[in-house]
Amino acid sequence: MKIKITSTLGAIFVASMLSSFAGAISGTVAWYASNTRATASYSGTSVYQSEQIQIGLESTVDFVGDNQNLGLTREENTNYYWAEVGAGIKSDAINAYLSKTNYATDELAPVTSLGYKAGDTFALKKAPMAYSTLIHNASTSSYCQIKFIFRVTRADADGKEFYSPNEKVWVTEAVAKAQTNSDHDIFKALRVHFDGKEVTETTNHFILNPSSEETAAGETIAAGLLDLNKDGYYDCDGYGKEIIYGDIERPQGAAGSSFASDALEDVNGTGKQDLSTFVAKHKQGTTGYTKDQLDAVNKGAAKYETMSTIAPNDNGGNLTGGKYVAITSDDTERVAHLTTTIYLEGWDHSVIDLAIGSKFNLGLQFQVTRAA
Repeated sequence: MKIKITSTLGAIFVASMLSSFAGAISGTVAWYASNTRATASYSGTSVYQSEQIQIGLESTVDFVGDNQNLGLTREENTNYYWAEVGAGIKSDAINAYLSKTNYATDELAPVTSLGYKAGDTFALKKAPMAYSTLIHNASTSSYCQIKFIFRVTRADADGKEFYSPNEKVWVTEAVAKAQTNSDHDIFKALRVHFDGKEVTETTNHFILNPSSEETAAGETIAAGLLDLNKDGYYDCDGYGKEIIYGDIERPQGAAGSSFASDALEDVNGTGKQDLSTFVAKHKQGTTGYTKDQLDAVNKGAAKYETMSTIAPNDNGGNLTGGKYVAITSDDTERVAHLTTTIYLEGWDHSVIDLAIGSKFNLGLQFQVTRAA
C-alpha cells in the first residue's frame, strides 16, 4: 500500500492542522493470505497557517541532525522536534522520522485489534495461518505509528504570549475514499487509533473508522469462517468440522449442521455472493455453521467511532463536546502527546484480492478552539 501524506481537504480554519495520506494498493491484500503484503511510502504532511497551534514529532532518536532542510528544530533537552508555528511537516522530515522507527515505512499488512472498545489496551494481532486458531501479536512493521506533539500559543491581557495548558485538540474532519470510481473500496478497511497521553477520559482513547458515514458508533466482527487455502470452501479441521477463526471463547462447541451438498453461503454477512476469503461453500460431508448458527456464536467485535460521534460542536470557532484526542499538559511543558496508529483492519470485508491495484485517500484534520 503506497501511502503519500499530502494536503487534500481544502480550506481549513485558523488554529487547525491537516495530516493527509493517499495511497495505492499493490500485491495480494486478501486477509490472512500468508503472502499478504501492501507497500507504503510516505511523502509529506502539511499544517495550514495558524498563529495559535504548533505541530511536531516526538522521537528518542535524532532523525534531524544538522539537516535544516527538514524544517524541524529540536527543543533543547527534550525529544521534541517542532515545525515553525503554523508551518507544515515536510515530506523529507516524515520519511526521516519513520526510517528511525520499528514501524512500517514502506509496507503495511492487514492486522486486527480483535475485540476492542474505547479505553481498552490497544494491541494489534497478525493474520492467522490456515487451519490454526492461534493468535499472535502483529509485527510493528505491519502498521504505521506516528507520535505527534502539539502546543497552543495564547496571549494574556497585556499581549504577552505563553503556551497554554489544558487546550483540547479535536479531529474535526476525516476523509477516506477511493481515488477514482474504478478503484476498489479497500479504503473502508482503514482504521486510526488515537491515544492521547494526557487524556484522562477512557472513552477518548478510541478507534476511528474514517470512511463510515453512520451517525452512530459501529463495530467490526472479529471472528468468522474463512477460506484461507483458496479452494472455494470454508476451512475445516482434520475431523471435517468447519473452523471459526478470530476472537471467540475456546474451546468452541460442536458444529451445528451436517452438509449434504456443496452450498455457497454468505455466513459472515458480507452482502456479497462472489467467492472470496469471507464467502465460500460448505463442503459436502463436513459439519459446520449456517449463518444463523454462526450468528449465535459469541464473537469479539472491534468497536469504532465515526466522525459523527467524535466531531465537536463548532460555535464560531469555540469547540465543545465530541471526543477530543489530545490535551496540552498543565505542567511547565504544556505539550499534548498523541500516538496515532494507522492500519488496515483485516476483518473488514473489503480486504479481499479484488482490492489489488486500488487507490485511496485518507485525510485527518486537527483543530483547537480559536482564541477569543
